Amino acid sequence: MQITKMIKQREEGQGLVEYALILVLVAVIVIVILTLLGSQVVFVFARVVGGLNGDVISDGAVFLAADQTVSGSAICTATLTDIKFVAVDGNGDMIKDQSVTRTIRVNGVAGPSVTGTASNTGIATAAGPVTVSGSCPINITMSN
Repeated sequence: MQITKMIKQREEGQGLVEYALILVLVAVIVIVILTLLGSQVVFVFARVVGGLNGDVISDGAVFLAADQTVSGSAICTATLTDIKFVAVDGNGDMIKDQSVTRTIRVNGVAGPSVTGTASNTGIATAAGPVTVSGSCPINITMSN
């Protein structure tokens, strides 16, 4: 009776170890896939973010994010720092591992240009600060 009980306990522990091994295998597979397809994932993410913000990647860049300080009620003024964007060339390919200059657009009107360095994943970062203004609510996009 006790031997049967011990064998049953060992089998339950074995099932837990098998689940843990399966989870580790799935994690390794996901890491390998993201490593191989990383820049394509960034590109798709940029297109989705751009689409949600009314920005199209065919304009040469998609504004992803920035630390923003916005003030005003009728006319808003925004100070942008740590600006992140994805830039594409004339063929629609992501620009990687080089310096990129793009124009910030506020409510569709061209504003100041920013220069950032695109990483090997295609995300460019510009330090800022850049100050822009427009009628509230302010909509920030990017273009060539």
